[in-house]
Amino acid sequence: MRMSNAQVTMGIALAIVCVAFHLLTGGTFLTARNISNLCIQTSYIGVLAAGVVMVIVAGNIDLSIGSLVGFVGSVMARLMVTYNWPTIPVILLGLCIGLVVGAFQGYMIACRAVPAYVVTLSGWLTWRGLCMAVTGGTSLGPMKPLFKQFGQGYAPSPVTLTVVVGVLAVLAIIATRMRNRKIKRRYGFTVLSKGREGLACTGLCALVAAFTYVFASHMGIPYPVVILAVVIFSLYFLTTKTVFGRHVFAYGSNREAANLSGINTNRVNMLIYVIMGLLCSVSAVILTGRLNSCMASTGNMLEMDVIAAAIIGGTSTLGGEGTVVGAIIGAFFMAALDNGMSLLNMASAYQYVVKGFVLLLAVWMDIENRKRNQ
Repeated sequence: MRMSNAQVTMGIALAIVCVAFHLLTGGTFLTARNISNLCIQTSYIGVLAAGVVMVIVAGNIDLSIGSLVGFVGSVMARLMVTYNWPTIPVILLGLCIGLVVGAFQGYMIACRAVPAYVVTLSGWLTWRGLCMAVTGGTSLGPMKPLFKQFGQGYAPSPVTLTVVVGVLAVLAIIATRMRNRKIKRRYGFTVLSKGREGLACTGLCALVAAFTYVFASHMGIPYPVVILAVVIFSLYFLTTKTVFGRHVFAYGSNREAANLSGINTNRVNMLIYVIMGLLCSVSAVILTGRLNSCMASTGNMLEMDVIAAAIIGGTSTLGGEGTVVGAIIGAFFMAALDNGMSLLNMASAYQYVVKGFVLLLAVWMDIENRKRNQ
């Protein structure tokens, strides 16, 4: 997994922001407890950001994300609190709702040629209205203990299991980079020098070791982080190792050429929104479990943070360019801003100003970078 220059730059910016907040908060930000909480806070945003990369790469948009998360969460909360449904059937139904909604929106965009902006704006209004109707303007909670585990639980044996997972992750990084280097050299591709390769590998291993220390020091690996990791690896494989992933990037780079080359663009568009709907349901499970309730405002404006995370992570607003890894870095960046500004007791109004400026700066840098490369 080789990071682009934009992702490296964003990673450095994230590190600078974290150090700055740590100094400004008097040493609170980079404590094990806060970093663990930050990872949980990032999880539901990261799940959505990893999926919205495909939407934006294909030259589309999804404004219904936050409303759909709230709607799915409200249905699950109502069934659990009012009708005493068990956890697993509630989650399965929530996932089915996301799939159906994603398929409907994808069908309208891909097969009926309704602009994605219009369809998802309609969804933003519709699912938010249904969320308000299902909750009845009240807070639905608390959720069942098993359901809460998906949003705020931790894996057992915090030290032993965390260290084992950390060691396995380090070994996987080393083995993967050695294998990729060997394959590239076999086919004549340019590879990093041994020194730079060693430095990159050491940096990734050090990052894993840092997270291992954080989780081992504070209650272990959070279940939301486990879910996020599964989503990251699944979508990374989907976008980089499958025909569907190549079709998504081909479609976003040049729609006319993709059509002429025989790509079923309607199918590609449809599947993108089906996957996005499923990820909205997964995020709803994490967020509702984390809050231990659902209300009419749950997920409100979440799509702004998600889209901002993808763009900040290097996904081009012009389509055809973006990575899951970059989106996760962007998600951590947005979560770090929220967390740090909250620790500083900054007013919500000014938090919106800061995030808006960061988003504008990211888009401007993307446009300037494209101009230089033309």
